[in-house]
Amino acid sequence: MVNLVVLQPVLSLSLLEKYLLRTGWTVTDHTDASTGIVMSWAERDIFFETLKYCKPTFYYPGYNRDGDLRHNLSVLARLEGRSDEEMESVVRKILEEPLPGFTCRRCGRCCREAPDAFRGLLSVEEVIAWERAGLDRILKLVHREERKGLVRYWGWWHPKKGEFFKRCPWLEKSNGQHSCRIHSVRPLKCIGFPLFEDHAHRIGCRGMDEPLQAGDQVQIPPDSYFVGGKRKNSNNPQG
Repeated sequence: MVNLVVLQPVLSLSLLEKYLLRTGWTVTDHTDASTGIVMSWAERDIFFETLKYCKPTFYYPGYNRDGDLRHNLSVLARLEGRSDEEMESVVRKILEEPLPGFTCRRCGRCCREAPDAFRGLLSVEEVIAWERAGLDRILKLVHREERKGLVRYWGWWHPKKGEFFKRCPWLEKSNGQHSCRIHSVRPLKCIGFPLFEDHAHRIGCRGMDEPLQAGDQVQIPPDSYFVGGKRKNSNNPQG
């Protein structure tokens, strides 16, 4: 029997940052002059405190990413008047529902127009999750870049041409609507789109427009990514 793979977002710096952006924080990057490590600083007007953590998509072997995560979760819990356990639960659930007012219309613009959809950074936690799940077909399109104590993972890389894809290789179209071939195991940045209203508007996504009329509601098709068998409906890129 073929098993459908569904991966839940791992509690990580990437997920924490998605929570911060969705709840009104502004995030900027700063390079630590003494270590050369790129840090992300999160600020919000109503709080007189800055959260600082290693940039989620930059992996520095030996750096205590979990320490950053736990410290900032604790600070955030204090700022929001929650317990550490409650804060962790809230962050874990932030992407379970779409941004209020957003309805995916399966127009495919996020996959075609957003540059990081086909040439963007991935977190080390996502790559590890795919490795543990045995998703080699996805991993084949992940490019690992190493330089001076820094590791970065990029998607999506054409292994035969040695270059990035010009569009997301997991996007397919049927009956005028687009769908994702790896929907249940897609990257966190895809799960979280859009993080705020302008995030959708800047690439021409119509998901924040007027609600769809009754009878026109877009349905997301069942995911077709399997382990132990081939996907239905389409062939895997380079698979």
